[in-house]
Amino acid sequence: MIYLKEQLIDNIADLGNRCQTILAMINGGPDWLRWAIGNSTMPVCQADSESELLLLIQQGLHSDDMLHFNTFRVSIKKLLSMPDADLEQLAIIRNTDFDTEANLRPLLIRNDLVDYADIGSVTGFVQNQQLENDKLFKCPAFNDMLALAAFVKQLPVTEEQEFQQALLFAQKNAATAGEFIDLYNFFMFAVNNVLPAGLSPLIQTNEVSQLYSRLIPLVFNLLFTSTVGAGKSEMTIRENMQKIILSSRFIGYATCAAAAANLVQNINLLGQDETSVKIQAESYLTTIRNQVSLVPAPRGLLSQDGLFITYKYEDDTALTEIAVSSSGSISLLPATKLKQIT
Repeated sequence: MIYLKEQLIDNIADLGNRCQTILAMINGGPDWLRWAIGNSTMPVCQADSESELLLLIQQGLHSDDMLHFNTFRVSIKKLLSMPDADLEQLAIIRNTDFDTEANLRPLLIRNDLVDYADIGSVTGFVQNQQLENDKLFKCPAFNDMLALAAFVKQLPVTEEQEFQQALLFAQKNAATAGEFIDLYNFFMFAVNNVLPAGLSPLIQTNEVSQLYSRLIPLVFNLLFTSTVGAGKSEMTIRENMQKIILSSRFIGYATCAAAAANLVQNINLLGQDETSVKIQAESYLTTIRNQVSLVPAPRGLLSQDGLFITYKYEDDTALTEIAVSSSGSISLLPATKLKQIT
């Protein structure tokens, strides 16, 4: 028997249209639910919402959050965040010849989704840069491939020497694919915006490496992240974000690489001593904390794999991006940028 909000479900038709649309996309979902509704001997299944019921069905049948289309793969949690019209389109094309990149391109863009063609570009990048034997690119996880696909899209068309330097720097210092992306961006920003112009490639690399080495010990105390608790809905997170941030001294980072990639854009590092860098970093993070604690959180954007939600704020002070992981940790993303650096 199935209970929804403590009410017994007698028929699939008792569910809302949106719930039925998503249910139809779960392999075996409708058949199982019809069986469960009519089976009085099975353990009682209870859900507080239609979204929770769909998650229980998908995970119970397949032990996996992901729904597979011919064109892309997506977490059911992400599907639950998408507009009705897009869900209806996906339900119509699922398991048909219309499940193609050409047909779905506008939908993919609207919902910030990566398709298999985008993911294929990562393989091309790895091969072109001869990274096949690097530990970061051997059998990368799906969430890593999503991040790398977005990264490859924004790479320059022409490969200048500093591009190769940045890749080597990232490859040397990164422990994960995410850190590889952040350290590439750290290097490129430092070369183009921090170091004096006209330096030789060797001196550029040495200067950036020294900058990074001096910075990393100073960001260890910035890795503290607040938490909203695991398993919270996007709405619950949004409603509690202000209170949680207000109770914190500042918003921290998920990794040292993320901290470096963000701080290099927002504080003055060149020629600064340790005390100056610490003061600047704390002042900057306090500014960001004050910005986001004064206004309600905007609606969050769930990632394709359902592992984190991004909240984007903008005012005269800064463009700020905050991520909340599936475990509830709140962290500042490297894309956060002050509109004016003093």
